[in-house]
Amino acid sequence: MRHPFRVPVFLLTILCGLVLLGCTAADVPSPTATAAVASASASATTIAQATATMPPPPTATATVEPTVTTTRMPAPTLPPPTVTATPDPFAQWTIESLRQRSYGGGSITVGDLLYQDEQIERYAIRYPSDGLSISGILTRPRGEGPFPVLLLNHGYYDPARYVSGDGTWRAANTFASQGYLTIASDYRNYAGSDRGPNEFRMGYVVDVMNLLYDLPTLPEGWAETARVGLWGHSMGGGVSINVVALAGTRVDGAVLYGAMSGDMADATRHVMAMWGRSDFGEPFDQLGGPDAQPDGYARMSAINYLDPSQAALSIHHGTADEQVPYPWSEKLYERALSAGQEVEFFAYPDTLHNFTGDAWSLFMTRCLDFYARTLGGD
Repeated sequence: MRHPFRVPVFLLTILCGLVLLGCTAADVPSPTATAAVASASASATTIAQATATMPPPPTATATVEPTVTTTRMPAPTLPPPTVTATPDPFAQWTIESLRQRSYGGGSITVGDLLYQDEQIERYAIRYPSDGLSISGILTRPRGEGPFPVLLLNHGYYDPARYVSGDGTWRAANTFASQGYLTIASDYRNYAGSDRGPNEFRMGYVVDVMNLLYDLPTLPEGWAETARVGLWGHSMGGGVSINVVALAGTRVDGAVLYGAMSGDMADATRHVMAMWGRSDFGEPFDQLGGPDAQPDGYARMSAINYLDPSQAALSIHHGTADEQVPYPWSEKLYERALSAGQEVEFFAYPDTLHNFTGDAWSLFMTRCLDFYARTLGGD
């Protein structure tokens, strides 16, 4: 008898596993099938959505960002740097500065009659200058005027010993007897005048300028103020050349007799070397002198400001002058010629600083001739 066929257990087990595997694979759709189903589903959804009435989506309102306008700020305007000018230590004494000043505005007061004879009369006077009261002497011809005017500028004296009119008596008597009214200012710090500043002796120059401008205040009929001359000796000659540089056409002619230099550097060196006086010493010590400040001294020097519109010059100097160097007058003469100014120059051989005798007589004759040409007179 044939025995039935028996399948081994392990084979059954493998067989069942294969069957189960096949069933599982059939249930998993292929990728294509899955896509089709998804597409169909999407179409159905689309149709449904198209059929349904849906509210419109809200209108999106664009939010406009603000336009940022960039404003370029201007660069800050800085104030210009403050320029601090260096003060000019010479400003108050330069020729240009003194030309800009105002002069006059006061009145000449004629005081006591001091002297008279058949030809002349002499009076004390006072007048204002820079707030100071200045004393002086007026000498005039006897009789009716008006008379041409000469301002007589005295040389250096020790102020403690000076008497009003010193240094001008001889000239005043001669000129007044020949028809000229003369006034000799004592200047500040002399005689009965008030005390005041006088650096570089420019205070004296200001005093004479104020006197010149106040001539119209003299008693009526005394002075012919359109005809004015200067006369100056030594320091007074230096004062006179400065007045010439400042006064323009107000002065017609100037006599310079043994005069100090119109070059302030020369004058300062000379005075400091010989006398060391305070009216030069104080500014000299502060400013350092002409070697340290050549420009400042040049601007105070009348010799640098001569021109043809100014007064004619008559220069007189003794060749043996022991106080004021004779070459200074030669220098002034050459500079005046170069500037086109009317000028004459007389040397007095072997004559000292103060003329006497024949030299004085000749000098006065030449002065009268000069004033007759430049001012006129009797």
